[in-house]
Amino acid sequence: MSILRPVSPISPINQALLALAVIVMTAVFIEHGSVDVTISSWFYVEQGRWLLSKDQFVFSMLFYKLPKWLLIVFGAYLLTTLVWRQFITDTKFIADTNTMADKTDNSAKSLFGRRDAPIYAPLANFGQSDILYVFAVLALTPLLVATLKSLTHVPCPHELLIFAGDKPYLSLWQDILSQQRAKCFPAAHASSGFGLYGLAFVPALQHKRWRYVILVSAIGWTMGLYKMMIGDHFFSHTLASMALAWFVASGLSAGFFTKKHDIDF
Repeated sequence: MSILRPVSPISPINQALLALAVIVMTAVFIEHGSVDVTISSWFYVEQGRWLLSKDQFVFSMLFYKLPKWLLIVFGAYLLTTLVWRQFITDTKFIADTNTMADKTDNSAKSLFGRRDAPIYAPLANFGQSDILYVFAVLALTPLLVATLKSLTHVPCPHELLIFAGDKPYLSLWQDILSQQRAKCFPAAHASSGFGLYGLAFVPALQHKRWRYVILVSAIGWTMGLYKMMIGDHFFSHTLASMALAWFVASGLSAGFFTKKHDIDF
């Protein structure tokens, strides 16, 4: 008899609490640590110049514009599929073809009307609640981050005096109280990538969950690293966005997926 026992899964609620703890630790990290400044100094050249420039077209396209566009397209695809499945059903198309046989193009039915149509193939194993959940995480994560950015008033590294800017480097609490015109914490761009964490909680993808966790983490950190290299964010800004995305994904999964085996890691 094996003496090894399976590791107990962590429930979504506990995962959300763990993510919240990471967020709190990140705040403390900002208040008392110097790691942020040290890491950003690796990307700072001199006289307000950074390792990469926002004006460099190739890098801006690859790591900023293209990922943002792809995520918008993916979100639109999820929403369109959700609405189309809900209101355009096989029954409706059959009724239409029976009453308007001479005017209806059956190829349109093959392409759009059936749930197994080619256009829906990537989501073939997803139920309506699965699609709605993934879309909700993708949309709510950057929305939450944007809300926090408007409340924290944290400057970007390139705006700070220590990097040839015009703003002092303060603690998070001091930044909040200052009410200065700054919106750089948490990291919004990276949060859009981390918003894909919802895929890791979908029951249909449970056998590939950790692959999605690794893939989404790589996407988010690649987007975040680019912003760090141009002086837009500190390391902790991206870390906080990652934790917030996990908080949203795990928290919402507890409401969307009620079966224990569906949602535990």
